[in-house]
This record gives sequence, C-alpha cells and structure tokens, in this order.
Amino acid sequence: MIDTLGARHIGTYGYERDTLPRTTAFFEEHGVIFDQASANSPWTLPSFTSMYFSDLATNITYRELDDGTRPHLQSALRDAGVRVQGVVPLPVVFILDAITRGFEDGELTFTNVGPPFEVATETLPTIIADPSPFFLLVHTFEVHDPFEPRAPYNELYQELEGYESVTMFDFLKENEKPALDPERVHAFELRYDQGIAQADDNIADFLERIPKETLANTVIILSADHGEAFGEHNKVWHAQSLYEEEVHIPLFMRVPGVNRMRIDTPVSLMDMAPTILSLAGVSVPDTFKGRDLTPLLHGHSLPSRVIPFVNGKPEYLSAISSESVRNVPVSIEAAGVAGTDTPIIEGHEYAVRVGMEKARWESFNYPEPKEIFEYFNLHTDPQERNDLAKGMEQNIPLHLRTPLQELFAKNGE
Repeated sequence: MIDTLGARHIGTYGYERDTLPRTTAFFEEHGVIFDQASANSPWTLPSFTSMYFSDLATNITYRELDDGTRPHLQSALRDAGVRVQGVVPLPVVFILDAITRGFEDGELTFTNVGPPFEVATETLPTIIADPSPFFLLVHTFEVHDPFEPRAPYNELYQELEGYESVTMFDFLKENEKPALDPERVHAFELRYDQGIAQADDNIADFLERIPKETLANTVIILSADHGEAFGEHNKVWHAQSLYEEEVHIPLFMRVPGVNRMRIDTPVSLMDMAPTILSLAGVSVPDTFKGRDLTPLLHGHSLPSRVIPFVNGKPEYLSAISSESVRNVPVSIEAAGVAGTDTPIIEGHEYAVRVGMEKARWESFNYPEPKEIFEYFNLHTDPQERNDLAKGMEQNIPLHLRTPLQELFAKNGE
C-alpha cells in the first residue's frame, strides 16, 4: 500500500510523467491492471478501516475495530492458519492507528528508520523461509505530505529552486478556502511526483528481490488508500472531497496462473478483503459488503452494482479548524474513543457510482446550511467538470439518486 498515491499521477493511467515505471513494469509484464479502482473514502483512517472490514467506515465503530466481534481481513486469515505480518510506519498520529489495527502483538514491524519497503526487503528472506502460507502488508508514507524527496529524485522532471520540503498545511493554515497560488501548486505537485519516483525504486527493489519460486505461488497486490488534490476543484491535500483526484487509486495484481490484462470494471477497496480471502481459499465473512473480484481475473464479468463512498471527520475532530489541523490526538486511545460505539467517521459527504456514472451529495452548516447535489458521466467527463444535475437532486437519475438517498438517510442525515 502506498499512502496518498492517486492514479492520475501514474503513467500507465495516462499521466504525462512516468512516475512509477519500474513498479508498473513488474505488473504489466505478468499482471492485471485495474483502470477504474476507487478508495471508498479520501483519507487514511476511514479508507484502511473500510478495506479491512469491507464496509463503509460510517458503518464500523471503534469498538468493532478492536474487540474481535466483527471479522476483518486479518482475523479471517489468522483463523484459517495464515501467518499475518506487517511492515508499517510508526503510528505517531491517530490516522495511522487504523493501519495497525487488526494486527496482533508480534505481527508488526515498525519502521522509524528507512522507508518501509527497504525494511521489508531486509526481512523478506525470513518471511519466506517458513513454508506455511503468509499475508504481508507493507505500507509506505513516502508519497504523503510533507513532500520532501531526497536527491537525486528532487531533480527529476525539471529544476526547481526552493520548496525543498513543502506541505499542503501551508495552504490549509491560511484560511478555510485557501488561495491557490499557481506557482506553489505547481511546486507541490512536482515534489509529489518526485516522491512517487523515489517510492518506485524502493518498491521495485523489494519486488525484484522476491525469488521466482515464491512468485510462482504468491499473490502480489499494489494499491493506495486515497489520492491527492492539487486544486482541481479548488481543493488541495486529501480528505477534502470525493472527487476523482482524491478517490481514483491504482490497483495492480500479479496472480499465479492469471494472464496479463487490463480491466475497466469499476471496483473499490471494499473488494480487497473478499478478493484476498478468495485467492487464499478462505471463506468470506457474511458481514463483508465488497465483492470477490476473482471472476474478473479469469475473463468473466460481474453484474453491475453500486459502489458507495463517504467522507467525514471523526466526531472528536469536528471542531478542529485548518489552523489547528496539526494539533490532533496522537492515538485513538488519546482521543478517548477506543472501545466506544462511535462510528469511525461522521459522514458529511456521500457519493455513489454505477458503471461510469457518479452522483455526489454534500452538506454544509457554515457559513449557512447548504446542500450540493452533483451528477457526472465519468466516461465523457473524467475530470468531473460538467455537473449534469445542475445542483438539483431531482436531476440525478433514479438508479443513482435512490442509493445516494439511502446512504445519507442511514447515517442520520
């Protein structure tokens, strides 16, 4: 998993800079590339929770995150006798707590020195020495704000004076609707792309160290928890919206016995857990809402369905302004919500997608109550510039409007 890696910044998805060439080549040679994969939320805490539990984060509580009463990806694998391990950054802020949740004592290696994929490369021989089945999660923050690629990556694509270490917090701290200076947006986007190139080498080095005999019977998946906005809808950073720049993510798979192909069926991170379990021969829990994607890997189609999205802050963050955005609890325990029946996030923005059609609803209470309804055709308008609903709910087609209404009605709106 590559934190904050948007599909729109990868060459294989049409981006002008070939930011991820070595990693992409590894999957293009023998793998499957999904062209229409989405995160179900635009930031780490709800996105990882949604991936693990195969459900929207608004439907999952902090108690369920910890008490084992609700099955998730790791627990289902562990119960089936699969070794569960992870190499992840130190959880120094509460958003990373979601990544480490679901793992038990002794299953995680924390990386406070060196990128996680470098550490994973070092530990790989030990992991594969045991012949029993294993699941390994490697998660890197190299592409996440602050953007500070090291040499020689900080000289890729073009020269840039200054901005050696840049952060979107500079925008967010200015005001609630930051003035997007084009020069700074350009600089930040360049540093972001350079960070992707840096991560590419670390990930590719890890992938290329996997022995051929291990590759012969191991599934390898690369994805991200969300993307990043650079002013496309007058927004920067992530966790800001459910527009494609924040939710369209890469999804690459390399599965033994599956031929190289590209798949344009819309899928989401909620499908990750049931697909992994299916590939491992493990029963999928009834509580999982995502789909097993293995039929797509063998050339079959899946029936059309609604893909849901939700954005929002946890209740305990609702009063935090952009000026104090760094002053957040350092853990779920410090926030006082561990073990409670509080939902992971309180939704204020929802979207649904059916095929290449997408509808979005958002509510505001400041400076005055307001609702926004939008409807886009992603086939003809992938940048979501032409709102076909013209801001009116009744102009959203019924097959999108009904599930959208159900989404925010279920969450008390």
